[in-house]
Amino acid sequence: MNLKSIMKVRNIIIIALLITSTGCKISKQISQHKISWLNGTWQGTGYQIDLENDNEWSILLEIDTNNQLYTIAYPSLNCSGKWKLIKSSKDQATFEELIELNTVDCTQNGKVILSKVDDDHVIFSYFYTNTKFGNTKKASAFSTLEKQK
Repeated sequence: MNLKSIMKVRNIIIIALLITSTGCKISKQISQHKISWLNGTWQGTGYQIDLENDNEWSILLEIDTNNQLYTIAYPSLNCSGKWKLIKSSKDQATFEELIELNTVDCTQNGKVILSKVDDDHVIFSYFYTNTKFGNTKKASAFSTLEKQK
């Protein structure tokens, strides 16, 4: 290869790298923008379907999509933790839950799906891995959360 061909290949590689790195930043912004409808504080009552007693508990969810902060508290159970965004769309977001306070009373590593009803309400669906039946996801709890003003 002559010097002119080498420079041409180098320029193509540089352009490809710039496009790739810009594409990653745009993708991250789009993902955050998709769930901007979740920004704010949400409250509700959770109902657990796989318990006979104490199957009702409070939920307090705080979401700041700009800083990618998703904090969850179950005040009546004295549990709290954080969520990690797994995937999102314009009207649904899926999170992995990591309980940091009181892992005895609250299940660890659950999966939560929030579905937009309207600007002030989301449906909360909670799943956990059921190891008795081949690590399948088991629907365990649900709620309708209301956005706090």
